[in-house]
Amino acid sequence: MNHDVEPDAVLTRVGALIRELVPDLGQDAEIAPAVTFEALGLTSLLVVDLVGSVEADFDVTITDQQLVELRQVGDLTGLLADLRVA
Repeated sequence: MNHDVEPDAVLTRVGALIRELVPDLGQDAEIAPAVTFEALGLTSLLVVDLVGSVEADFDVTITDQQLVELRQVGDLTGLLADLRVA
């Protein structure tokens, strides 16, 4: 994926990946930066799956330490912004 994507595009793509992992979520569910993964129905194992998909999709590497700090959608999108700048 292009490393110069806009933050809204990153949030949209991460939201699509979350919806793939949690099909019961539906298209109307709000996936916003302040929403926790738990509120979206993602277990810790699904968050690991999400991170794997994000790594492949955005061509980044997320460390185990970074992974354990992810609680909200915004944590992940912010990390992606930091990794794309680095």
